[in-house]
Amino acid sequence: MSDLVFKNNCKINIFLSDDETAAVKRAANDLCTDLSKVLDISASVSSVGSASVIIKTFEDPKEVRVALSCRIFPTEALNSLLFEGKFCKEAFALAVSGGVLYILGNTRRGSIYGIYEFSRMLGVSPWHWFADIPVEKRIAFSLPDGFLKADRPSVEYRGIFINDEEELEAWSIAHMGESTIGPKTYEKVFELLDSYEGPYCVESFDPRVVLWLRKNRPAVIRGQLSMDFLLEPAPGGNPST
Repeated sequence: MSDLVFKNNCKINIFLSDDETAAVKRAANDLCTDLSKVLDISASVSSVGSASVIIKTFEDPKEVRVALSCRIFPTEALNSLLFEGKFCKEAFALAVSGGVLYILGNTRRGSIYGIYEFSRMLGVSPWHWFADIPVEKRIAFSLPDGFLKADRPSVEYRGIFINDEEELEAWSIAHMGESTIGPKTYEKVFELLDSYEGPYCVESFDPRVVLWLRKNRPAVIRGQLSMDFLLEPAPGGNPST
């Protein structure tokens, strides 16, 4: 039994299977960046070799039960992914055993939320980019052996509603080098969305954004607003009322 200890300027390997989705791989690479910001650590993602962090996604309850029988992952962490024997959609668990951090998630969203939750524990705010919140440097970071933190969403649809698009568009033009709210802006919006464990976004009509979302965030549930209903009167109604 040993604690998880990350020290300044050390090297860390994050184990991630090649079968994981592009979304989970992106989040794992973001974790490497966050570790570097906080501890000046050289972190890398690999599907081979020993690792200080192991990330694993479970797609259904059968996979969780097989893992329980094989005793590969911490038992309490696996049990936390099941609620009264049922598969908890988008649940995650962070557990320390034998000096290794396990980030386990139900479906890819669960794994992503677990990864960003650990970044938050390191001291990286979800608003570090939009609000220019600095990351406090550390000499070391540790968690005790047996540590367990698990959570699951209580509301299915959680997300971001971009209301004042005119203001965001002016900001995008000034700071992102785009002519309107485009892919560069939405990349940062969805990084924030992932950090806040949300799968839903009401977004703009820009076709470049739609194409970017299809390619880079295909799992995000998207909504769009239209002002047309304000211009068309109800049957027998007056368009000015």
